[in-house]
Amino acid sequence: MRAGPIPRRAIHRALVRLPNWLGDTVMAVPTLRALRAALPAAELWCVGPWVSDILESEPGIARRLAPPRRVAGRLAQARRLSQAAQRRNVPWYSLAQTISRFH
Repeated sequence: MRAGPIPRRAIHRALVRLPNWLGDTVMAVPTLRALRAALPAAELWCVGPWVSDILESEPGIARRLAPPRRVAGRLAQARRLSQAAQRRNVPWYSLAQTISRFH
């Protein structure tokens, strides 16, 4: 069974995992703005090591979450966020994977 596209009106929250690198996080800002414009009614959550610094004044972000410093902690956080997103039907977008395709 293949999943089809999610209708925009059905998306109430989106959790975005941003890249670990500062420059890649800066380059992701236009994508976040486009996502915000495409989903104006959705609550946008962002996770990444530079989220609080780079996205501090970026409008339209409901929550800014920093990952733990240790790799095991980051993996555990990603697992918890992914599971929570699945339980609540929150789309999980990974800009890190998307941006890395263009490098």
